Amino acid sequence: MKSNFVGLSPGFAACYNGRIFYILEASMPRSKPDALSLLTDLYSLSALRPLLSLPGIKALGECLEAAVSRDALRAIDRYHAMFAAMCAAPRLSGEVLRDYWLYGAMTSAKLFLPQDDIAVGALERDLAVVQLFCSLGGKGVWDILQKQAASAAPDPVARMSSVAWSGASAERSARPGAPSAPAELTPPIWQYASRAASLELCAGDDMLTLIDAFERESDWPRLAHSLAGLYAAHGDIALFSHKRMACVSGALIPMTSGLSASWEEFVGLDAAKEELARRADGFIAGERTENLFIHGEPGLGKTSLVLAMADALPARLIAARAGEFAALRPLLLEAARQPMRFIVLVDDVQALPEALLSYAAFEQSENVWLVATGRAPVDFPARLMLEPPPLKAFIQRVMELARGKGAELDYDQVQDACIDWKVDGGELTASAALKVLGKLI
Repeated sequence: MKSNFVGLSPGFAACYNGRIFYILEASMPRSKPDALSLLTDLYSLSALRPLLSLPGIKALGECLEAAVSRDALRAIDRYHAMFAAMCAAPRLSGEVLRDYWLYGAMTSAKLFLPQDDIAVGALERDLAVVQLFCSLGGKGVWDILQKQAASAAPDPVARMSSVAWSGASAERSARPGAPSAPAELTPPIWQYASRAASLELCAGDDMLTLIDAFERESDWPRLAHSLAGLYAAHGDIALFSHKRMACVSGALIPMTSGLSASWEEFVGLDAAKEELARRADGFIAGERTENLFIHGEPGLGKTSLVLAMADALPARLIAARAGEFAALRPLLLEAARQPMRFIVLVDDVQALPEALLSYAAFEQSENVWLVATGRAPVDFPARLMLEPPPLKAFIQRVMELARGKGAELDYDQVQDACIDWKVDGGELTASAALKVLGKLI
């Protein structure tokens, strides 16, 4: 008989949590897997081993362990814990268990693999295991547990023979080693009809395309190169999952998109935009780009300008306050090993932290570009100053903002409002343009 796990020797040992499982080829039939063969396959994952730490798959392992140990009640408990954890996965393929496995294989941390023969070969073997579990589905696992529970009850003839030889009473030896599963229990529903149209991740479109490929392909190990290609293109999806991320207490969380103005709305800053665009284009092209400090009066749009630039580039943005930079630094070291490019925005720098100064001056990376903003210039490899736009450019900016909100305002009306604002001592900044517009609409 062939093993469930392609490439295994006739007999092998798998170790997990200090426990060793040994299995012979004859007890691992592909057509009729049992709890022990599934457990051995699960704990023999190598390239996809980080999946074992996911709550749903950890509960699956505990469920199978309990079944092998004839502990039916714990197996049932872990089965429903597995279902509860797996329900959190996006609806991708029509079956909850399959969604969890495939989504986990694409997004679990530390799955960024080199595309060499060793890594892809390990991935091929692991995908055979994943396909086995996904072909069973949640209902298939339940059926195996039911069969295992049914076999847990002792043979009454053997039990009575043991009683006769030992001299024990039948009542004392009637209790089985483990309770069997109640016959009336039914499994939860694992199938569903509606599927996700999109994933709110940078790799979302590529992931959905690969999910479709898994649904069409009958031999999943053939997709190992495609899965490795996803890692090579998008890196550690679990850590760098969104186009915009913020560092909060040393962890990356998604930032809401669409908060910044478009690049075209920054009128009156043509020279600064041209210089920033030149540096950004060089960074994307792989040229050595000096870390940059943008300074100027509050309200000029320093932060918004960087956000608008990042939105227009094939790069991911990581934003942090200056006080968070020490916690951000380890993440930047990880980012430097990724295949994509990162713009790191350190906002509102008042006094230059030593960690930020050291990184800006000495830790240049070809795929990480540090851009900091603040009111006053500081000692940085490169600096760019934003100055308030002239009145005409300020009026034009208010007009652009109005059109962006669907309001058609008379130019003379906007001009009068802007002149009044300046006469009253108001600065001609980006935030001031929003205030003037607020008075007009």
